[in-house]
Amino acid sequence: MKRLNITATIINITDKLKPLLVKILPITFLRNVKKGMVDSTMEKLESEETFIPFSRTANPDGVNLIGYIRGEIGLGESCRLVAGG
Repeated sequence: MKRLNITATIINITDKLKPLLVKILPITFLRNVKKGMVDSTMEKLESEETFIPFSRTANPDGVNLIGYIRGEIGLGESCRLVAGG
């Protein structure tokens, strides 16, 4: 889970620096880097290491995350951050 938190932190920092980064680097490059980070995070979330099957006794209360989690938009990013803990 530590890697997911690091990825979320990097995404937050780059979002704040986006106005500066867009002036220095091409937007297509920035989008490709972000897409790679999102795909990497999704692979971790979907891997057997991080997957925990649902059990009512083990997890009596919880939240279902439903949405376009791979989307490179604010809602997708919010969902990934919540899923990453």
